[in-house]
Amino acid sequence: MLDWVVQHIIASIPLWIWAVTAGVSIVLYAIANLLGKINRLKLYTILTKLISLVVFTVSVFLAGGSGVAKVWQEEIKAKQAEIDAATAKSKNANVKIQYVIRNQLKVIHDKQVVVQHDIARDAAIIDSECKVAPQAIKDLNEATQ
Repeated sequence: MLDWVVQHIIASIPLWIWAVTAGVSIVLYAIANLLGKINRLKLYTILTKLISLVVFTVSVFLAGGSGVAKVWQEEIKAKQAEIDAATAKSKNANVKIQYVIRNQLKVIHDKQVVVQHDIARDAAIIDSECKVAPQAIKDLNEATQ
C-alpha cells in the first residue's frame, strides 16, 4: 500500500522538476569542483560534491519512476475503459436473459394450466373404470413434461 502511495506522489510531480533538480545538482557539483582548489573550502566542497551526487542520483531515479508510474496510470485508465464497456455489455445481456426467462416461465405456466385442466376433465374417465385409459397415460406424460 505504501508503495502505491509513493508511486502516486511521484507520478503527480511533473517530470520537468526532476530534470531541473538533476541539472542544478550537476551545476552545484561543477561549482564545488571549481571551489575545491581553495584550501579553506576543501571540506565544504567535498560535502557539496557528495550531496550533489546524491541529489543527482535520486532525481534521475525518481524521473524514471515518474515515467513508469505515468505508464502504469495510462494502463489502468485503458483497462478501466475496457471494464466499463464489458459492464455495459453485461447489463444488456442480463436484460435479454431476464426477458427470455420470463417468456419461458410463462410458457411453462400456460402448459401447466392446460395439463391440469386436461387431468381434471379426464378424471371422470380415469375413475369410472379400474383400468388405465390411453387418455390418462397421455395426460400423465404431458404433466411430466
